[in-house]
Amino acid sequence: MLSVCIRKLYSPTVQKSNKTAPPLMNKKIKFPIRLQGTDGIRREIRHSKEIVPAVSPQEAFLEQGFLTEEFMELYAYAQVSLWLEKNNCAPGRGVVVGWDPRDPSQIFTRAVVQGIRRAGASACILGIVPTPLVPLYMVYAEAMGGLMVTASHNPPDQNGIKIFNAYRGLKPFPLNDEELSRRILELDYKIIRKLPLAGRKLDHRKSALELFRRFSLAPENSWIAPDSVQQNFFKNTLLVVDPANGSLSGLAAEIFRTAGFSNVYELNGGEGEVNSGGGVADLEGWKTISSQQAKRSGPFFSHKAVRKLFELGRKHKARLLKGTLRLWGAVFDADADRFYKLEYCADRDCLHVLGGDDTAFIQSRKLLAFKSHADTLPFFFNTVESDLNVSAAVEKRGLCPQMTAVGDKWIQHKFALSLIEKRILKLKQESKKIFSPTLDKEWKRLRSGKELPDVYRLQAFENRLDRLEQPGTQVCIPPSLALGSEETGHNITLGTLVKKNGTAVPVFFGNGLKSALNTFACEGEGIAPWKFRPGFKKTLYTYHIKKELFSQNSPLWRKVKAEVLQLAKTLGWDAKIKKFPEDTEMLYFEFSLGAHRRAALFVRNSGTENKIGVNLRCASSDAGPLQQCGERILRLLMENMKDSKSDWFALELSVLKQLFKEGPKNEQTLDMDSGKRGRMLSELLKQGLIDHSPKGLRITTRGKYLLTCKQS
Repeated sequence: MLSVCIRKLYSPTVQKSNKTAPPLMNKKIKFPIRLQGTDGIRREIRHSKEIVPAVSPQEAFLEQGFLTEEFMELYAYAQVSLWLEKNNCAPGRGVVVGWDPRDPSQIFTRAVVQGIRRAGASACILGIVPTPLVPLYMVYAEAMGGLMVTASHNPPDQNGIKIFNAYRGLKPFPLNDEELSRRILELDYKIIRKLPLAGRKLDHRKSALELFRRFSLAPENSWIAPDSVQQNFFKNTLLVVDPANGSLSGLAAEIFRTAGFSNVYELNGGEGEVNSGGGVADLEGWKTISSQQAKRSGPFFSHKAVRKLFELGRKHKARLLKGTLRLWGAVFDADADRFYKLEYCADRDCLHVLGGDDTAFIQSRKLLAFKSHADTLPFFFNTVESDLNVSAAVEKRGLCPQMTAVGDKWIQHKFALSLIEKRILKLKQESKKIFSPTLDKEWKRLRSGKELPDVYRLQAFENRLDRLEQPGTQVCIPPSLALGSEETGHNITLGTLVKKNGTAVPVFFGNGLKSALNTFACEGEGIAPWKFRPGFKKTLYTYHIKKELFSQNSPLWRKVKAEVLQLAKTLGWDAKIKKFPEDTEMLYFEFSLGAHRRAALFVRNSGTENKIGVNLRCASSDAGPLQQCGERILRLLMENMKDSKSDWFALELSVLKQLFKEGPKNEQTLDMDSGKRGRMLSELLKQGLIDHSPKGLRITTRGKYLLTCKQS
């Protein structure tokens, strides 16, 4: 947290017009120096007219926790003005903008387009598209940047913006977020809204969708060869597609059919609200789903894809048991950068849930198949959220694992450094004199990890490499270079994009559809897929909190640290704290349990939702004591962080009181706003405060504990 007094505006255009400072600039306000979370901004939305009392867009965001259309316009304006300054771009290059379907009124998407145009750039509008298409089309058309209006897997009452930089489509790093945040907080919306819409509106939707189909189905990207054994394999596969009523509605099913799947069933294809009745978010933390859990009293009764898979499984059970037919599910989130695979098991009548770790491990076999003798070992980049066993498993198979902080931006960063390394090696092979000691020193600093990365600094370094290379030189980037994985389903594999000017370039973005095609391609080769033996992996959440209470070296941080170290000592575990420079707000503990056994516990505020998680990772045999540690830390966080001023927390307590006093109840008989029912019950279930029983929803021991400590 930082207390600042804002005195000036960055934009020269705005400075000239600013005769009186806006209210936000004349008072000291405590606010975070970085407005963004893990991936851009996300908040519950409100129209500016609904904010009472009337305040600036920045105050609505910081003090009331709402994202207004005015703030969205400011955010887009500030980012585009930065691009124009940093990259010396001609405004005519344009900014690519797309969105998911959560804003049918287009109030928020229209505001973003206006922000782009008021900054002086043209808006290249794609409309409702998958998130990966924004950076893909941006690189294709050589635009100055890309903005995706989405709150990803978050509930439909929230929205946000993801940013993609022209440099290799990288997302901003924390340093870049801080610079943008400062600029936003120094702007006066009353002045911005009076600026002319200098940039143009350009419709690029048709050409962008054609590019997405072409890119997705290209064999070098899909890994599916034409007229191959894979396509014959797909003909005997039933595929249930769940685009979560989001950006892939209609589009994913079409591409799967073109890829060779004859029997495709689409659920949640745009007929309801985004991320409702399905999607990946409800699958997180599950490894198997029983048929009982898909019944009315179970947690997956409302998940349409899950129920459809059970329906088809029973209908085709004989063929499934013989092995002449397969039944899979491809599940995405609203903006389509995440993918989970579901597999129906006929002999047990259950579903296996394959998250990011599982699908990445399946894909890793293909990297080794791509690898030539001259190539180095493929990298396997995964985040701290992954199963500890997956890193050991890929290393045993011949890949080189490297762990990053949470967020696919850090995986992108690893990819970018690996590509730069390839370019440098080629330059040194051609002539050692070309690559100067000064440049070598700068490269060592960039890759050392001792300094936080900066997108513009990386871009400037590669621009210097461009000047050293012979015109027309192309460095051969092997497809076996690397694979990136987040357990939440953000998988990244190298793709090849042919730009508008005809040149082919490597691209690496989180792309749910590409991950699905790559996973199915590996399994469609008719060889038994690689599967690793998972360890124990669980995250305990508490929602509707005051996030600022858990920050580096805050009183609560120190209290959690002392408690974990004491618990480890009691168990006889050796504990040490591992620091991640890219995420200093994460408290990460490594435990040595003896006999080469290890475990991890880390506490981290979510960068995408108003919640904090206690993450537990270990071997299955050590799960009991680690869960006890996790439960103690979770209760400590619940006691200290719940936001008593939050309407959502008040609703939590109301539901818990009803279940405590009246016993199990059907969700429809709970006294609560019907518009908030779905989200509230989903969050209560994810927190483990309630669960399902044959008689209905009931309060759990954890729920009773929260009720007791907040009533005392």
